[in-house]
Amino acid sequence: MPSQFIKGESEPWNGGRLRKTTAGKWCGEVSDGGKIRRATFETKQEAKSFISDLKARRNLQGRLAMALTSVETKDAVDALHRLEAAGCPRNLCQAVDFFIKHNRPGLKDMTFNAALAAYLEELRNPTDGGDTARPETLRSKSKRLATFGEKHGKKSVRKITAADVSAWVESFGDVAPRTVLNRRAELQSVLNWCEKKLPDFTNTVCKVKQRRKTEAAPAEILTPTQTRALLRAMEKDYPPRYAVSLALMFFAGVRPQELLRPDNPLRWENIRLDEGVIFIPQTASKTRSFRTVPITENLRDWLERYPGEGRIAPSESRFRAARTACKKKARVKKWPPDGARHSYATAAGELHGLHKAAGWMGHSGTLTVFQAHYRGLMNRKDAESFFEIRPAPAAGNVIHLSTEATA
Repeated sequence: MPSQFIKGESEPWNGGRLRKTTAGKWCGEVSDGGKIRRATFETKQEAKSFISDLKARRNLQGRLAMALTSVETKDAVDALHRLEAAGCPRNLCQAVDFFIKHNRPGLKDMTFNAALAAYLEELRNPTDGGDTARPETLRSKSKRLATFGEKHGKKSVRKITAADVSAWVESFGDVAPRTVLNRRAELQSVLNWCEKKLPDFTNTVCKVKQRRKTEAAPAEILTPTQTRALLRAMEKDYPPRYAVSLALMFFAGVRPQELLRPDNPLRWENIRLDEGVIFIPQTASKTRSFRTVPITENLRDWLERYPGEGRIAPSESRFRAARTACKKKARVKKWPPDGARHSYATAAGELHGLHKAAGWMGHSGTLTVFQAHYRGLMNRKDAESFFEIRPAPAAGNVIHLSTEATA
Protein backbone atom coordinates (compact mmCIF):
# COMPACT_ATOMS: atom_id res chain seq x y z
CA MET A 1 0.00 0.00 0.00
CA PRO A 2 1.53 3.41 -0.99
CA SER A 3 2.74 5.61 1.83
CA GLN A 4 0.43 8.47 2.86
CA PHE A 5 2.24 11.74 3.32
CA ILE A 6 1.38 14.42 5.89
CA LYS A 7 0.43 17.62 4.13
CA GLY A 8 2.81 20.43 4.94
CA GLU A 9 5.52 18.06 6.29
CA SER A 10 7.74 18.36 3.22
CA GLU A 11 11.00 20.23 2.60
CA PRO A 12 13.64 20.43 -0.12
CA TRP A 13 17.06 19.07 0.78
CA ASN A 14 20.29 18.78 -1.25
CA GLY A 15 18.57 18.64 -4.60
CA GLY A 16 15.88 16.24 -3.40
CA ARG A 17 12.87 16.36 -1.09
CA LEU A 18 12.12 15.04 2.39
CA ARG A 19 8.54 14.03 3.18
CA LYS A 20 7.02 12.70 6.40
CA THR A 21 4.51 9.84 6.23
CA THR A 22 1.40 9.27 8.33
CA ALA A 23 3.22 6.29 9.87
CA GLY A 24 5.81 8.65 11.33
CA LYS A 25 8.57 7.68 8.91
CA TRP A 26 10.58 9.80 6.48
CA CYS A 27 10.72 9.45 2.69
CA GLY A 28 13.58 10.65 0.52
CA GLU A 29 12.76 11.59 -3.12
CA VAL A 30 15.19 12.35 -5.93
CA SER A 31 14.60 12.99 -9.63
CA ASP A 32 17.03 10.69 -11.46
CA GLY A 33 17.05 10.83 -15.26
CA GLY A 34 13.40 11.85 -15.48
CA LYS A 35 12.30 9.20 -12.99
CA ILE A 36 11.43 9.73 -9.33
CA ARG A 37 13.43 7.49 -7.03
CA ARG A 38 11.89 7.20 -3.59
CA ALA A 39 12.68 5.24 -0.41
CA THR A 40 11.20 5.32 3.11
CA PHE A 41 13.24 5.17 6.33
CA GLU A 42 12.69 5.19 10.08
CA THR A 43 14.54 8.48 10.60
CA LYS A 44 14.96 11.76 8.80
CA GLN A 45 18.75 11.38 8.84
CA GLU A 46 18.54 8.07 6.93
CA ALA A 47 16.37 9.74 4.29
CA LYS A 48 18.94 12.53 3.98
CA SER A 49 21.73 9.96 3.53
CA PHE A 50 19.71 8.29 0.75
CA ILE A 51 19.45 11.60 -1.12
CA SER A 52 23.14 12.39 -0.59
CA ASP A 53 24.26 8.98 -1.86
CA LEU A 54 22.19 9.26 -5.02
CA LYS A 55 23.47 12.75 -5.68
CA ALA A 56 27.11 11.69 -5.14
CA ARG A 57 26.68 8.72 -7.48
CA ARG A 58 25.07 10.91 -10.15
CA ASN A 59 27.84 13.50 -9.84
CA LEU A 60 30.52 10.80 -10.20
CA GLN A 61 28.88 9.42 -13.32
CA GLY A 62 28.59 12.93 -14.67
CA ARG A 63 32.29 13.61 -14.06
CA LEU A 64 33.24 10.38 -15.80
CA ALA A 65 31.03 11.24 -18.74
CA MET A 66 32.46 14.75 -18.92
CA ALA A 67 35.97 13.27 -19.00
CA LEU A 68 35.20 11.52 -22.30
CA THR A 69 36.29 13.28 -25.45
CA SER A 70 33.68 14.13 -28.04
CA VAL A 71 34.98 11.32 -30.24
CA GLU A 72 34.77 8.77 -27.37
CA THR A 73 31.24 9.88 -26.53
CA LYS A 74 30.19 9.59 -30.18
CA ASP A 75 31.79 6.12 -30.42
CA ALA A 76 29.97 4.94 -27.25
CA VAL A 77 26.59 6.15 -28.54
CA ASP A 78 27.28 4.64 -31.96
CA ALA A 79 28.26 1.30 -30.35
CA LEU A 80 25.03 1.18 -28.38
CA HIS A 81 22.98 1.84 -31.53
CA ARG A 82 24.85 -0.90 -33.43
CA LEU A 83 24.30 -3.42 -30.63
CA GLU A 84 20.58 -2.58 -30.64
CA ALA A 85 20.36 -2.87 -34.43
CA ALA A 86 22.03 -6.30 -34.27
CA GLY A 87 19.51 -7.52 -31.70
CA CYS A 88 22.13 -7.70 -28.95
CA PRO A 89 21.74 -6.42 -25.40
CA ARG A 90 22.68 -2.75 -25.13
CA ASN A 91 25.56 -3.48 -22.78
CA LEU A 92 28.99 -2.20 -23.69
CA CYS A 93 30.68 -4.15 -20.87
CA GLN A 94 29.40 -7.47 -22.22
CA ALA A 95 30.55 -6.51 -25.71
CA VAL A 96 34.02 -5.61 -24.40
CA ASP A 97 34.27 -8.92 -22.45
CA PHE A 98 33.42 -10.87 -25.61
CA PHE A 99 36.01 -8.94 -27.62
CA ILE A 100 38.75 -9.53 -25.05
CA LYS A 101 38.02 -13.26 -24.92
CA HIS A 102 38.29 -13.70 -28.68
CA ASN A 103 40.95 -11.12 -29.50
CA ARG A 104 43.75 -11.49 -26.99
CA PRO A 105 46.73 -9.47 -28.23
CA GLY A 106 50.03 -11.31 -28.49
CA LEU A 107 48.63 -14.75 -27.62
CA LYS A 108 47.19 -16.17 -30.79
CA ASP A 109 48.84 -19.59 -30.56
CA MET A 110 51.16 -21.76 -28.44
CA THR A 111 53.20 -24.89 -28.87
CA PHE A 112 52.37 -27.76 -26.55
CA ASN A 113 55.66 -27.41 -24.64
CA ALA A 114 55.05 -23.68 -24.14
CA ALA A 115 51.51 -24.38 -22.96
CA LEU A 116 52.72 -27.11 -20.58
CA ALA A 117 55.35 -24.79 -19.07
CA ALA A 118 52.82 -21.97 -18.59
CA TYR A 119 50.25 -24.38 -17.13
CA LEU A 120 52.74 -25.76 -14.60
CA GLU A 121 53.81 -22.24 -13.67
CA GLU A 122 50.20 -21.33 -12.93
CA LEU A 123 49.96 -24.39 -10.68
CA ARG A 124 53.04 -23.12 -8.83
CA ASN A 125 51.70 -19.58 -8.59
CA PRO A 126 47.89 -19.66 -8.99
CA THR A 127 46.29 -16.38 -10.00
CA ASP A 128 42.80 -17.37 -8.87
CA GLY A 129 43.61 -17.46 -5.17
CA GLY A 130 43.70 -21.26 -4.99
CA ASP A 131 46.27 -23.39 -3.20
CA THR A 132 49.71 -23.88 -4.70
CA ALA A 133 50.25 -27.37 -6.13
CA ARG A 134 52.57 -29.58 -4.12
CA PRO A 135 56.12 -30.09 -5.43
CA GLU A 136 55.63 -33.82 -5.96
CA THR A 137 52.42 -33.14 -7.90
CA LEU A 138 54.30 -30.76 -10.18
CA ARG A 139 57.15 -33.23 -10.62
CA SER A 140 54.89 -36.14 -11.50
CA LYS A 141 52.74 -34.10 -13.90
CA SER A 142 55.80 -32.64 -15.58
CA LYS A 143 57.44 -36.04 -15.94
CA ARG A 144 54.40 -37.81 -17.37
CA LEU A 145 53.28 -35.03 -19.72
CA ALA A 146 56.84 -34.55 -20.96
CA THR A 147 56.47 -37.91 -22.73
CA PHE A 148 53.73 -36.35 -24.87
CA GLY A 149 55.91 -33.28 -25.37
CA GLU A 150 58.78 -35.40 -26.67
CA LYS A 151 56.76 -36.15 -29.82
CA HIS A 152 54.40 -33.22 -30.06
CA GLY A 153 56.05 -30.47 -28.01
CA LYS A 154 56.91 -28.24 -30.97
CA LYS A 155 53.48 -28.65 -32.51
CA SER A 156 50.79 -25.99 -32.14
CA VAL A 157 48.12 -27.04 -29.66
CA ARG A 158 45.64 -26.28 -32.47
CA LYS A 159 47.19 -29.04 -34.58
CA ILE A 160 47.15 -31.82 -31.97
CA THR A 161 44.81 -34.57 -33.15
CA ALA A 162 42.81 -37.29 -31.47
CA ALA A 163 45.16 -39.79 -33.15
CA ASP A 164 48.14 -38.14 -31.40
CA VAL A 165 46.40 -38.58 -28.04
CA SER A 166 45.41 -42.20 -28.76
CA ALA A 167 48.95 -43.14 -29.78
CA TRP A 168 50.30 -41.60 -26.58
CA VAL A 169 47.78 -43.52 -24.45
CA GLU A 170 48.65 -46.79 -26.21
CA SER A 171 52.33 -46.22 -25.43
CA PHE A 172 51.59 -46.88 -21.75
CA GLY A 173 51.30 -50.58 -22.51
CA ASP A 174 49.21 -52.94 -20.43
CA VAL A 175 48.07 -50.70 -17.55
CA ALA A 176 44.86 -50.48 -15.56
CA PRO A 177 41.92 -48.61 -17.17
CA ARG A 178 41.95 -46.17 -14.27
CA THR A 179 45.56 -45.28 -15.08
CA VAL A 180 44.61 -44.56 -18.69
CA LEU A 181 41.83 -42.24 -17.54
CA ASN A 182 44.17 -40.45 -15.15
CA ARG A 183 46.78 -39.82 -17.86
CA ARG A 184 44.17 -38.56 -20.31
CA ALA A 185 42.77 -36.29 -17.60
CA GLU A 186 46.22 -34.79 -17.01
CA LEU A 187 46.62 -34.03 -20.72
CA GLN A 188 43.06 -32.71 -20.83
CA SER A 189 43.85 -30.27 -18.03
CA VAL A 190 46.61 -28.66 -20.15
CA LEU A 191 44.39 -28.34 -23.20
CA ASN A 192 41.50 -27.03 -21.11
CA TRP A 193 43.90 -24.40 -19.76
CA CYS A 194 44.61 -23.43 -23.39
CA GLU A 195 40.86 -22.89 -23.91
CA LYS A 196 40.99 -20.11 -21.34
CA LYS A 197 44.09 -18.48 -22.80
CA LEU A 198 43.83 -18.77 -26.58
CA PRO A 199 41.14 -17.11 -28.72
CA ASP A 200 38.78 -19.48 -30.53
CA PHE A 201 40.53 -22.62 -29.23
CA THR A 202 38.40 -25.53 -28.06
CA ASN A 203 39.74 -28.79 -26.70
CA THR A 204 37.96 -31.41 -28.78
CA VAL A 205 40.72 -34.04 -29.03
CA CYS A 206 41.16 -35.01 -25.38
CA LYS A 207 38.03 -35.31 -23.30
CA VAL A 208 37.74 -38.01 -20.66
CA LYS A 209 34.60 -39.99 -21.34
CA GLN A 210 32.72 -41.95 -18.72
CA ARG A 211 33.55 -45.62 -19.06
CA ARG A 212 30.75 -48.10 -19.48
CA LYS A 213 30.10 -50.03 -16.31
CA THR A 214 31.67 -53.46 -16.19
CA GLU A 215 31.77 -56.14 -13.56
CA ALA A 216 34.40 -55.06 -11.06
CA ALA A 217 36.82 -57.71 -9.84
CA PRO A 218 37.77 -57.60 -6.15
CA ALA A 219 40.80 -55.48 -5.33
CA GLU A 220 44.07 -57.40 -5.11
CA ILE A 221 45.31 -57.70 -1.54
CA LEU A 222 47.94 -59.52 0.47
CA THR A 223 46.93 -62.36 2.75
CA PRO A 224 47.74 -62.26 6.48
CA THR A 225 50.50 -64.85 5.84
CA GLN A 226 52.11 -62.72 3.11
CA THR A 227 51.80 -59.57 5.21
CA ARG A 228 53.48 -61.21 8.20
CA ALA A 229 56.33 -62.61 6.08
CA LEU A 230 56.93 -59.24 4.43
CA LEU A 231 57.01 -57.37 7.75
CA ARG A 232 59.30 -59.99 9.31
CA ALA A 233 61.79 -59.59 6.47
CA MET A 234 61.65 -55.80 6.72
CA GLU A 235 62.01 -55.95 10.51
CA LYS A 236 65.04 -58.23 10.33
CA ASP A 237 67.04 -56.68 7.51
CA TYR A 238 66.37 -52.92 7.74
CA PRO A 239 66.30 -50.13 10.34
CA PRO A 240 63.08 -49.89 12.40
CA ARG A 241 61.64 -46.94 10.46
CA TYR A 242 61.16 -49.22 7.42
CA ALA A 243 59.03 -51.76 9.31
CA VAL A 244 57.09 -49.01 11.10
CA SER A 245 56.31 -47.32 7.76
CA LEU A 246 55.06 -50.58 6.29
CA ALA A 247 53.01 -51.29 9.42
CA LEU A 248 51.32 -47.88 9.13
CA MET A 249 50.39 -48.66 5.53
CA PHE A 250 49.00 -52.09 6.40
CA PHE A 251 47.31 -51.41 9.73
CA ALA A 252 46.20 -47.76 9.39
CA GLY A 253 45.65 -47.47 5.62
CA VAL A 254 48.13 -44.59 5.39
CA ARG A 255 48.89 -43.72 1.77
CA PRO A 256 52.53 -44.32 0.74
CA GLN A 257 52.89 -40.71 -0.47
CA GLU A 258 51.70 -39.44 2.91
CA LEU A 259 54.73 -41.11 4.46
CA LEU A 260 57.29 -40.98 1.66
CA ARG A 261 56.85 -37.52 0.15
CA PRO A 262 59.99 -35.37 0.42
CA ASP A 263 58.12 -32.36 1.80
CA ASN A 264 55.64 -32.36 4.71
CA PRO A 265 55.49 -36.13 5.28
CA LEU A 266 53.90 -37.79 8.30
CA ARG A 267 56.06 -37.30 11.40
CA TRP A 268 56.32 -38.94 14.79
CA GLU A 269 54.54 -36.03 16.45
CA ASN A 270 51.48 -37.01 14.40
CA ILE A 271 51.41 -40.38 16.22
CA ARG A 272 49.37 -39.78 19.36
CA LEU A 273 49.65 -42.95 21.36
CA ASP A 274 48.09 -41.40 24.46
CA GLU A 275 44.95 -40.56 22.44
CA GLY A 276 45.03 -43.80 20.44
CA VAL A 277 44.94 -42.03 17.06
CA ILE A 278 47.15 -41.02 14.17
CA PHE A 279 46.55 -37.41 13.12
CA ILE A 280 47.15 -36.90 9.41
CA PRO A 281 47.30 -33.13 8.77
CA GLN A 282 46.23 -31.35 5.60
CA THR A 283 49.86 -30.78 4.65
CA ALA A 284 50.52 -34.52 4.50
CA SER A 285 47.13 -35.70 3.23
CA LYS A 286 46.72 -36.41 -0.46
CA THR A 287 43.25 -34.83 -0.43
CA ARG A 288 44.44 -31.75 1.57
CA SER A 289 41.96 -32.56 4.34
CA PHE A 290 42.97 -33.78 7.79
CA ARG A 291 41.77 -37.06 9.22
CA THR A 292 42.36 -39.25 12.24
CA VAL A 293 42.90 -42.99 12.17
CA PRO A 294 42.50 -45.20 15.24
CA ILE A 295 45.61 -47.07 16.35
CA THR A 296 44.85 -50.79 16.47
CA GLU A 297 46.31 -52.86 19.28
CA ASN A 298 48.78 -54.63 16.99
CA LEU A 299 49.88 -51.34 15.41
CA ARG A 300 50.42 -49.90 18.90
CA ASP A 301 52.90 -52.74 19.51
CA TRP A 302 54.86 -51.77 16.38
CA LEU A 303 54.91 -48.10 17.34
CA GLU A 304 55.93 -48.75 20.94
CA ARG A 305 58.57 -51.33 19.98
CA TYR A 306 60.25 -49.01 17.48
CA PRO A 307 59.71 -45.39 18.57
CA GLY A 308 61.39 -42.53 16.76
CA GLU A 309 61.34 -38.79 16.22
CA GLY A 310 61.05 -36.40 13.28
CA ARG A 311 60.24 -37.90 9.91
CA ILE A 312 58.88 -41.45 10.19
CA ALA A 313 59.76 -43.00 6.85
CA PRO A 314 62.99 -43.16 4.83
CA SER A 315 63.16 -41.66 1.35
CA GLU A 316 60.84 -43.10 -1.27
CA SER A 317 63.65 -44.63 -3.34
CA ARG A 318 65.19 -46.39 -0.32
CA PHE A 319 61.86 -47.67 0.92
CA ARG A 320 60.82 -49.07 -2.47
CA ALA A 321 64.19 -50.77 -2.90
CA ALA A 322 63.84 -52.34 0.55
CA ARG A 323 60.29 -53.46 -0.18
CA THR A 324 61.39 -55.11 -3.42
CA ALA A 325 64.16 -57.02 -1.62
CA CYS A 326 61.86 -58.08 1.22
CA LYS A 327 59.13 -59.11 -1.18
CA LYS A 328 61.58 -61.52 -2.82
CA LYS A 329 62.76 -62.86 0.54
CA ALA A 330 59.16 -63.32 1.76
CA ARG A 331 58.28 -65.07 -1.52
CA VAL A 332 55.56 -62.57 -2.32
CA LYS A 333 55.52 -62.89 -6.09
CA LYS A 334 53.44 -59.82 -6.84
CA TRP A 335 52.91 -56.51 -5.10
CA PRO A 336 49.41 -55.38 -6.11
CA PRO A 337 48.86 -51.65 -6.76
CA ASP A 338 48.13 -50.06 -3.36
CA GLY A 339 48.41 -53.55 -1.90
CA ALA A 340 48.86 -52.48 1.73
CA ARG A 341 46.08 -49.87 1.65
CA HIS A 342 43.64 -52.23 -0.05
CA SER A 343 44.48 -54.96 2.46
CA TYR A 344 43.66 -52.56 5.30
CA ALA A 345 40.42 -51.49 3.58
CA THR A 346 39.37 -55.11 3.22
CA ALA A 347 40.16 -56.19 6.78
CA ALA A 348 38.83 -53.03 8.44
CA GLY A 349 35.70 -53.10 6.29
CA GLU A 350 35.05 -56.71 7.23
CA LEU A 351 35.38 -56.04 10.97
CA HIS A 352 33.96 -52.52 11.31
CA GLY A 353 31.89 -51.86 8.17
CA LEU A 354 32.65 -50.00 4.95
CA HIS A 355 31.52 -46.60 6.20
CA LYS A 356 33.99 -46.49 9.09
CA ALA A 357 36.83 -47.95 7.01
CA ALA A 358 36.30 -45.37 4.26
CA GLY A 359 36.32 -42.53 6.80
CA TRP A 360 39.54 -43.72 8.44
CA MET A 361 41.20 -43.94 5.04
CA GLY A 362 40.12 -40.47 3.94
CA HIS A 363 38.25 -41.89 0.95
CA SER A 364 36.40 -39.03 -0.73
CA GLY A 365 34.24 -41.07 -3.12
CA THR A 366 31.05 -43.02 -2.57
CA LEU A 367 30.83 -46.33 -0.73
CA THR A 368 30.04 -47.95 -4.07
CA VAL A 369 33.40 -46.82 -5.43
CA PHE A 370 35.07 -47.88 -2.18
CA GLN A 371 33.53 -51.34 -2.47
CA ALA A 372 34.48 -51.68 -6.13
CA HIS A 373 38.06 -50.42 -6.03
CA TYR A 374 39.37 -50.87 -2.49
CA ARG A 375 37.92 -54.04 -1.09
CA GLY A 376 39.23 -57.52 -1.77
CA LEU A 377 38.13 -60.93 -0.57
CA MET A 378 38.79 -61.74 3.09
CA ASN A 379 36.61 -63.50 5.64
CA ARG A 380 36.24 -62.36 9.23
CA LYS A 381 38.68 -64.94 10.60
CA ASP A 382 41.43 -63.76 8.25
CA ALA A 383 40.61 -60.13 9.02
CA GLU A 384 41.08 -60.81 12.72
CA SER A 385 44.37 -62.62 11.96
CA PHE A 386 45.48 -59.63 9.88
CA PHE A 387 45.17 -57.28 12.85
CA GLU A 388 47.02 -59.75 15.10
CA ILE A 389 50.31 -59.34 13.21
CA ARG A 390 52.80 -57.95 15.72
CA PRO A 391 56.57 -57.44 15.87
CA ALA A 392 58.76 -60.50 16.23
CA PRO A 393 59.34 -61.57 19.84
CA ALA A 394 62.31 -59.71 21.30
CA ALA A 395 65.48 -61.78 21.28
CA GLY A 396 67.82 -59.80 23.51
CA ASN A 397 68.96 -56.34 22.55
CA VAL A 398 68.88 -55.99 18.78
CA ILE A 399 70.88 -53.06 17.36
CA HIS A 400 70.11 -51.84 13.84
CA LEU A 401 72.99 -50.07 12.19
CA SER A 402 72.07 -47.26 9.85
CA THR A 403 73.67 -44.09 8.56
CA GLU A 404 70.29 -42.51 7.77
CA ALA A 405 69.11 -39.38 9.56
CA THR A 406 65.94 -39.68 11.58
CA ALA A 407 64.58 -36.19 11.07
